[in-house]
Amino acid sequence: MRTVVIALGLLFGSLTVAGASAAGERAPSHSRHMQQSVGVNMSVSDPMRALAKAEQVVTRVGGHVTNSSGSPSSASLTAQIPPSKLRVVMAEIHRLRGVTNVNRQSSDQTVNVRQNQNRLADLKLAEAALADSLAHATGDSRRGLTVLFELIHREQRTIENSLVSSEVQTTTANLRVSISKRN
Repeated sequence: MRTVVIALGLLFGSLTVAGASAAGERAPSHSRHMQQSVGVNMSVSDPMRALAKAEQVVTRVGGHVTNSSGSPSSASLTAQIPPSKLRVVMAEIHRLRGVTNVNRQSSDQTVNVRQNQNRLADLKLAEAALADSLAHATGDSRRGLTVLFELIHREQRTIENSLVSSEVQTTTANLRVSISKRN
């Protein structure tokens, strides 16, 4: 029964584990998880030419174009680039001439990532504690523990997916370029 109480406490975030709460207060790490994006508006005489040059800049720095479209009157580009190359890309885009507006956004996701990592660790502890009880349970107790075990697995998958998404968002910078024809 004690194992079930521990598993429930970990699952619902009301138990302290190894000196930290299940809500995610663990020893801080020094790496930051930053999500960055830049939006650029340009006005040029030849949008298709500017689009082609912007695409070249993105691929030259190791990024990849996720969407690109253009016509003689306008063009747009969406790309993902390594955050360490963001300044290089912006300098190259400015060299194309015609930049009218730049909008930069940065969001620190570190706290969310740490909380999810800690929650996942707590769920794994709960899973181990519950597995032991489940092995010895019978009847209604076994059915109840099985449901709890499934809930733990479901939350683990949700948090794992969130961590993967955070990893993608913080290891690439998003670039959006809108190009219009100058009159």
